Amino acid sequence: MDKELDMKEGDTLADLVNEVASEYGKEAYNYLYYNGKNKKVDPSINFFINGINARMLSGLNTKLNDNDVVAIIPPIGGG
Repeated sequence: MDKELDMKEGDTLADLVNEVASEYGKEAYNYLYYNGKNKKVDPSINFFINGINARMLSGLNTKLNDNDVVAIIPPIGGG
């Protein structure tokens, strides 16, 4: 699903995650935050900014710029 959000200058990936959780309610909050508690983002979720894993940047502290594309990738398992 594509969604455009207006963020303030200087906002970080953590701010965006909080905005998404706020906009989409309790289910999104519980999905994005580890066990739905402590406002600690679930480490199994990957975030890509313009195709680059945020872990290769500054993680949740990565500052976002106009027109950045952020992808939230759920954990994938199998075997």
